[in-house]
Amino acid sequence: MVHKDTHGAVLAAGDTVTLIKDLKVKGANFTAKRGTAVRNISLVADNASQIEGRVNDQRIVILTEFVKKADQLVSKLINMPRKSAYAASRKT
Repeated sequence: MVHKDTHGAVLAAGDTVTLIKDLKVKGANFTAKRGTAVRNISLVADNASQIEGRVNDQRIVILTEFVKKADQLVSKLINMPRKSAYAASRKT
């Protein structure tokens, strides 16, 4: 089963994705804002339109139509310590 984001890019477990729309999280009383990076996603095995990820320290299920795969530079900057990320972004 192949999981694809809103643009058709293939998603894999452990990828970083970005939300493309504000999403109200049912049962959690918060809204996941557009542009939020969701790191280290898990793929739902029996449904290609769903992934799992952590937003605001809560594990939620997200429909793949509301995410786009983060490019490699964004993924690296998100996973770097703050000072290193700032220095790396200044070089480009």
